[in-house]
Amino acid sequence: MKESNMFTDEQLEILRKGFQEHDFTQTVPLNMSYEDMTPKQAAAFVALKTRIMEYAKANLPALDIKRKIGNFSGDFPVNLLMDADSTYIANEAVNILSDAQRTQDAINQFFDMFGGVVDEAILIYCSRRQKTPDELTDEEEQYILERVTQVVNETLLETVMLGQQLPKINEIAHKFQTHEDFGDKRNVDAINFHNKWTHAKTKIGEMLSLEGLDESVPASVNTDADYNLLRDLFCLTLDDTDSAIFYLIEDGKTQREIAAVLGYKTPSAVSKRVRAIQKKYEEFIKDDDE
Repeated sequence: MKESNMFTDEQLEILRKGFQEHDFTQTVPLNMSYEDMTPKQAAAFVALKTRIMEYAKANLPALDIKRKIGNFSGDFPVNLLMDADSTYIANEAVNILSDAQRTQDAINQFFDMFGGVVDEAILIYCSRRQKTPDELTDEEEQYILERVTQVVNETLLETVMLGQQLPKINEIAHKFQTHEDFGDKRNVDAINFHNKWTHAKTKIGEMLSLEGLDESVPASVNTDADYNLLRDLFCLTLDDTDSAIFYLIEDGKTQREIAAVLGYKTPSAVSKRVRAIQKKYEEFIKDDDE
């Protein structure tokens, strides 16, 4: 099912302009209060918000936002806006579902607008399975309806995100990013930012990330000299083999190359040693910070 089966280009443009001119998220609380919700409503809100966030993340590549949002903190502008959108939409959906008449009105409106799309989806489904519509089970009909609803929701949410100029916001935030944009873990984006900011090519985070390991560099490490001292002090706590592995990783050697140098039969043996080194390093950093 293509987007054009549900909205014309003119309709989508009207929607985008409407969302751009009327920012419904500007007064939305980022931390929704459950005090006025029943337990059932609160559970529905959490489930709906989670689903909407999944739709939003699925739309990011189409909006040319190709980095993993998980690499950034909750205060990153794109994250903030998606959270506000999902909070608002989920809350409105809960209000509708809590009122039987509003629920029925919403269902009627959905089929008025997208009944043709549902019928088309049924025909396609039946054609592929050599069935007639009358032969469909309740589960199959439910599946078709859910798939159509998902496509509709994703299309509408993408239009919201375009109306809010999410690609432009992401471009600006990426250009002027700061350390607050990153989460606590030393992920790839954080490492790249740190190296660019300090003009350094070799840092502990980059070195350990070669093996897919996460860690945090202490705030006291500001220069290459600080780093070299920290590195050498840590290596003094290791035996000769682990110390050699540490320096080889820092030199950019792969697990396979390290295994060959140290005489291991398989790279997996190196991986086990690296995980042990990582645990020791985390304890070392913790003691250094204290």
